[in-house]
Order: sequence, then C-alpha cells, then structure tokens
Amino acid sequence: MKTNTMNNRNTKNALIIIMFLMTAAFSELFAQNTYTVEEGLANAKTSNKIGVIAIVSGQDVWSKKMNDVFSDAANMNSLNSNFIFMKMDVDQKSMQNYNGKTYTAADLAKLLGGTGYPTMVFFSPDGKVIRFKYNGEDVGFFPGYIEAPEFGKVLNYFSSGKYKNTDLDKVF
Repeated sequence: MKTNTMNNRNTKNALIIIMFLMTAAFSELFAQNTYTVEEGLANAKTSNKIGVIAIVSGQDVWSKKMNDVFSDAANMNSLNSNFIFMKMDVDQKSMQNYNGKTYTAADLAKLLGGTGYPTMVFFSPDGKVIRFKYNGEDVGFFPGYIEAPEFGKVLNYFSSGKYKNTDLDKVF
C-alpha cells in the first residue's frame, strides 16, 4: 500500500514537471522577438525583413490591450516570420539610436509620428519609414488600437507588399 502511494506521488511529480517543460517550450516557441530600435533596424537590414515599431505607453490602457493583440498566436507567428518587431515605451527613460542620432523614446516617437498610443511604424529593410495610403492620405504610421484579426490584416498588407499600391482602408 505504501509503495502504491509513493508511485502515485512520483507519477504526479513527473506529470507536473512534464507540464512545466511543455509550457516553457510553448512559451519559447511562441515568444515574440522584441528588439530596441537600433537592434531591430540592424536585424531588418541583415535579414531583409520589414521592421515594425510598436510605439506604446506603459500608462495607456490601449497600449496594454495591444499586448494581447501582439501575442495572438497568428499575429505572433506573422511578426516572427515576416518582420523584425520592436517595441518602444515612451515612458521609459532609455535612449534610442536612430539614423545616427540619439533620442529619448518620447522624442523619437514624435519624430516618427507617434503622438498617440499605440502607434505602429513600418520600415523597409534599409531602415526607411514605409509610406502608404490610408483613407486616401499618404502616411508613415498606423495609429490606435486594433483588434487581433484586423491587426493580422495590417501585417499581411505590409508583408505581401500591398502597401505599394493599395490603400490600407481597402484591407478592412
């Protein structure tokens, strides 16, 4: 009887360890690669991928909700496969290097057009802001919160090259 109890306890412990390892493996598999602006743009160039900066504020409710959108499995897969993902919190005091100059995160956000949060800015592999049409206007950023399925459409719009000749408004 005592041996049976020990075997059950060992089996439960082994199952707990296996579940922990599987959770860690899935977390690693679906982990988002996030870079600083300088690292991200360098990686975009060497990997010939589009860079995307999520300009967020740790104080902003919509920026926090956007984290769920980024971590949506389909969006995370697209971000990891097709883009170099960068996240910049304007509330952080860290300095950001961009085009040979050093900026506060808030100053770089303003330079890139991110005056509301969250805002997405897409870069060509050579580090230039991608200009695209949105509601008939020529813009270099995508402002505001967006639900996960729609964000997936935005990612597809950029990864497929549709931004070159299609208004983003037509994607929705």
